[in-house]
Amino acid sequence: MKLKIGNYNIQHCRDHLHFLATGEERILPSRVAEVITELGLDVCGLNEVYNQEMLEGDGYINQAKSVAEALGYHYYFAKAIDYKGYEYGNALVSKYPIVSARTVRMSLPDELRQKPHYEDRAILIAELDVDGSPLTVAVSHFGLTPEEHGFNVETVLSELSGVKNPLVFMGDLNMKPENPLIGKLSSVLTDAAELTPGDNFTFSSDNPYMKIDYIFTGGGARALSFDVPKKVFADHLPVTAELEF
Repeated sequence: MKLKIGNYNIQHCRDHLHFLATGEERILPSRVAEVITELGLDVCGLNEVYNQEMLEGDGYINQAKSVAEALGYHYYFAKAIDYKGYEYGNALVSKYPIVSARTVRMSLPDELRQKPHYEDRAILIAELDVDGSPLTVAVSHFGLTPEEHGFNVETVLSELSGVKNPLVFMGDLNMKPENPLIGKLSSVLTDAAELTPGDNFTFSSDNPYMKIDYIFTGGGARALSFDVPKKVFADHLPVTAELEF
């Protein structure tokens, strides 16, 4: 079985270049769907997604649903936090049926939650039916501090340790490849970017200077290719891989 997967931090569907040029928030879920179509993705993890019913004149609207409906795909939204009155987190859009899905919340102890820019995080874990074959897909967006990174990695490895299906874990991990915790993930799962020599920078999209977005495989799933397409819409570039299992 082969399919094409990707992960994309969509920055709540904000047109990054337009914002840099004008300071105006132009929110375009339709453009995210277009990028997914242009890349030929069967399955895509999304980070920084708003999930809220429409308010008059409001662009922050059930973004996972909006993107999925434009594609004709299934979707699941995994809330991490409430932000400015909205649910905010990760999502999955899939050409294939989502048999089951759950949200694993990641929250540090109170004494560590007071650091600047701290926010609770979450892991989306879903089982897909890919033409009769099961595939487990996990999507996350890690925190910014070393304490969060360690906790996030331990939680992911614990939650995925019992998965028997072919497996994909992907997301914006806010860590560079040289971080030992990326090495810890790579000791259990396989970083698809190993197939593509080079820097594979993903942030920021208009002038990439570091890699913080990843696709890992395991459990019999194998990446055949890895790419960082130069699709400049949000502030991250998407990452993609052809998958075989």
